Amino acid sequence: MSALTKTLGSVLEKTLMAPAQVTAVTALGGFRLIELRGEGLKKSGWTPGDKLRVKTGDLELRTYTPLLWDDKKGLAHLVAWLPGRGPGSAWAAAVKPGESFFFKGPKESLKLSKAGEGPVVFFGDETAVGAAAALRRLRPLDKDLRFVFELDDPDEAHVALIALGLPDAARVAKSEDGSHLKAVRKQIQAWAGESQGNAYVFLVGNQESVKTLKSKLSDKLPDAKIKAKVYWREGKAGLD
Repeated sequence: MSALTKTLGSVLEKTLMAPAQVTAVTALGGFRLIELRGEGLKKSGWTPGDKLRVKTGDLELRTYTPLLWDDKKGLAHLVAWLPGRGPGSAWAAAVKPGESFFFKGPKESLKLSKAGEGPVVFFGDETAVGAAAALRRLRPLDKDLRFVFELDDPDEAHVALIALGLPDAARVAKSEDGSHLKAVRKQIQAWAGESQGNAYVFLVGNQESVKTLKSKLSDKLPDAKIKAKVYWREGKAGLD
């Protein structure tokens, strides 16, 4: 790494970021639940669905959606998927309690509280598990809140989903040709259809999946409120 890159990274830390420390790391199958503490996490104004950017290298930032943030204690929890590619997965796999890091945020990303009190369906993939867990914490006893995930390994992911309060989430194995999205769409339609038109649907994660589902569901559920949020697309990092 060049001296210039290191210098720019140092400037980034001092001018735009705040320090924090990793205080606990819990293995959840192919995921890690990471606890963060620091003065910079206090009085943040975080709301469920906001994002946090972690500095994982000199000029590398990776985005996570915390599932919990306590402004008074200066405490936040985020969940990271390890099989994902790039510096973010490498950082999450290697980080240990006691290590310090720099972060930026929170910043508005997905307004989970906008869903109101009506029926809600949340679709996502491994990168959306944190946002889904934040939504569940926002409405912990709500039986009208349903989740469906497209996953590389549905059985392994179930370990994390149980631990994060999402044991009943529907899990659909990804297919290379996207044919699994037909089953996902039918499941969303079935759940949202029970609300007789006033459902709120979140579509979060991979660009192609989100785009395909939004197109189909806009016709099938014309009265539902559909909020789409792309977290990533193949060959492109740092979309959110």
